[in-house]
Parts: sequence; structure tokens; C-alpha cells
Amino acid sequence: MSRRGPDVTVTLCRDCCCGSPSKHPRTDHDEQRDKLLACASDSVRVRVADCLDECDRSNVVLVRDHRRPRGHGDTWLARVLGERETDVLVDWVEDGAWLPLPPALAARQFGMRGRR
Repeated sequence: MSRRGPDVTVTLCRDCCCGSPSKHPRTDHDEQRDKLLACASDSVRVRVADCLDECDRSNVVLVRDHRRPRGHGDTWLARVLGERETDVLVDWVEDGAWLPLPPALAARQFGMRGRR
């Protein structure tokens, strides 16, 4: 039986820290959200979450690859603040979000032990 649903889910954190113009005034948070939402398709789901509980790393994005075993397909990215990083993220996701990460994103990856 085949799995139903998207291959990849992108979750963009938006609440008190992530997406905050007061914390990151040089980031166009609306444009970033809109670019990510625009890459949604049958194989890519994009969600905006209130909080991913990683405020010290804002702006945080979680890319979950559902084609990999549970817990092994999560890519956590910190400080995704610039237009360049957002564009690289969108391109990577639209290309299927296959590892390895592009260098511009690899430098922002962090691990989440114990999180699912």
C-alpha cells in the first residue's frame, strides 16, 4: 500500500520571535512566507506554525521528508533571514528536498535530539 500525502512538509515558524520585524527588521517576513507558500504543490505541503519552540534560532524552518523513516527525515534550519537563503530553500524544496543540503542552508542546519 502506498503512502498518501505530500513527500515533503515545510513548516515556517511565525510568532513572537520568528517573523518579528522588531527582532529582525531587515527581513521581509511577509515576502519570505509568500515565497514558501508559493512552492506548495501535490508533493510539497507548506505550513505556518505559531511556534516551533526554538526562539533563540529565529527564523526557524523545519523541512520534513516523509519518504524517509520517521525521525530521520527532519531538517531543522536556523536563522533563515535573507532573501538569498529563502530563495535557496525554495529551490531546494521544489527540487525535491533531497540531501545534501545546498551550502547556504547546510551552514544553518541544527539537530533536534529527542524531538519528533
